[in-house]
Amino acid sequence: MVCSNCDHVKIHLAGRVVAELDPDRKTFPNLPHPPFVANIREGLRGPWGDLRIDGYIGGKQVISKTLSGKGADQQFHLEPDDRELVGDGIDATRLVVRVTDEFGGARPFATGAIAFSIAGPGRLLETIPFHCLAGSAPCGSRQSKLREQYD
Repeated sequence: MVCSNCDHVKIHLAGRVVAELDPDRKTFPNLPHPPFVANIREGLRGPWGDLRIDGYIGGKQVISKTLSGKGADQQFHLEPDDRELVGDGIDATRLVVRVTDEFGGARPFATGAIAFSIAGPGRLLETIPFHCLAGSAPCGSRQSKLREQYD
């Protein structure tokens, strides 16, 4: 099942088109954007590879999403909520650590302890190592920093 507001999708497996679909309006008549439903078991015969879904609106491709067929954690992302901080000693931000495949797709079964350090005047507010659940882990927060400052 693919959920999208596109009006047509093509599903590719290992570089081969295994399905071309329109929204399933018969099964889901009351939804403004019904899901696309396909049984791609036939496409699973042959070489295993990456899954790519291309979405179309009005015959024009508007999106392409690729999911890795390797089944391995490939990248580690660290994303702050704020790109700039005021160096006044009380400003803080939350960081989100994510584990992804090589295409940036979430790895929801990635788990384990994550440890890293920080250089310079900043400091981490969380206990290190902290645990990654469902492929991501938030650490640090403004509330923790402010609470610590004023308690």
